[in-house]
Amino acid sequence: MAEQILSLLLYLILILTAFWFISPQKKPRSHPTYHLACLLEDAPESSLKGQFYPLATPLATPIACTVPQVWRGFYQQSLAKPDINYWQWRSMPEKEQFCRELRELLQLNPARGYAKEILESLALGQDPFYHLYWDLKAIANGNFNTIGANKIAYGRFAQRDLRTHQQMRKDFRQWHLQACQQLGKERVKAVYRLCYGADWSLIAQILYPSPRSLAVRKSPPILIAPTIVIKVFRR
Repeated sequence: MAEQILSLLLYLILILTAFWFISPQKKPRSHPTYHLACLLEDAPESSLKGQFYPLATPLATPIACTVPQVWRGFYQQSLAKPDINYWQWRSMPEKEQFCRELRELLQLNPARGYAKEILESLALGQDPFYHLYWDLKAIANGNFNTIGANKIAYGRFAQRDLRTHQQMRKDFRQWHLQACQQLGKERVKAVYRLCYGADWSLIAQILYPSPRSLAVRKSPPILIAPTIVIKVFRR
């Protein structure tokens, strides 16, 4: 079955290529035979998993690969979403023309390890290290001004230990500083805002954590109600 589908795709590609050569070209085309081989490149099953799965429907025909608007629509829908690894887009068409921020991001060295994890969590809109324990301590001390309105759940990495938090921040800070050296701080801020949906206040919380965020516990304190033990003696 798979061989028949592949043969049909090859046949359609040959027809479209021949049609392009014999058709009158009154105006120069900006995208001749626009990535007709994209289906063959993306054909392996692994390429349709994760963030590439949405490509399976709009790019189900070779004709779709010749339409730049399809790719631009995919980029538009995928920007500022969690768990997107943009560096996997480097071989895709139209990325250079889509927007300046995406083009600049792809010029940077790919984030790896902990830095990559943090970047892919930014679109959630919350400090990924946030722990409810921070605010429980603030309430106990009568400091209600530090409690944010949107802090209603644990951050993605809240349950990891303090040593891991410190290493994650260090790796992210290193990637961030390299990006600033290459693009400049203002352009990096624009990349965070458009590609990751994160404003500078969130980035600053990760890069320069407050002292209370460094006192992380695995779980919030448990309040144990006093119990009364009644002994019953037999006569």
